Amino acid sequence: MERYAIFAAPEEGSAFHLFGAQWLGWDPVSGTIPASLEPVSQSQLDWDGLTRVPRRYGFHGTLKPPFALRGGVDRAALEEAVAGFARGTAPVTLRPLILRRLGRFLALVPDPDDENTRVLSSLAGRCVMELDRFRLPAGAADLAKRRAKGLTPRQDELLETWGYPYVLDEFRFHLTLTGSIETATDLAAAETLLDELTQPFRQQPFEIYELCLFGDPGNGEGFRILNRFRLGS
Repeated sequence: MERYAIFAAPEEGSAFHLFGAQWLGWDPVSGTIPASLEPVSQSQLDWDGLTRVPRRYGFHGTLKPPFALRGGVDRAALEEAVAGFARGTAPVTLRPLILRRLGRFLALVPDPDDENTRVLSSLAGRCVMELDRFRLPAGAADLAKRRAKGLTPRQDELLETWGYPYVLDEFRFHLTLTGSIETATDLAAAETLLDELTQPFRQQPFEIYELCLFGDPGNGEGFRILNRFRLGS
């Protein structure tokens, strides 16, 4: 694998997992392209364009962003460290997720009034910091690419230190559903459709009881779930 990441993902085989795979058009568990959801195929939206960017990563919420392994460590050592981290970390239960616009894209996010989002942010921060010894520092080209999109001084500081600008106090957990949507009409139409499709998954608490190790095969191929580590066990 060219890179690894620690993500939160729905339980394998669950309705939420199936929805995410069908909506994005990629199943990181099986490594296959599932049949699209019927309401999507019947809509007038450019589904392929809407989901092309997040599709490669699979349906997930980021805890530690993708990183290449530094020299002298391997996947086995990384998995051992993630397993140890998981054993010493309690599961997190959030209130039902909410569908929100984040700029020009749509995502499922925690309820802003849910105090357990602080617990989740703490978990993600620990993932970033305690597993950072495995990360190959970002090169000049990668840093320049991030900076070209515009960063605050704090985000630039985080990029320099941790290889990604949206971690620690800049972290906002979300499960991405679309890429950037250019027109207000398409954004509203996608929001209406996703409000209907995600309704069953916004009626119950969202539980994070596993850390999922994802791998990036490179060459534009979709990320794969390599292993799952139960929290607190």
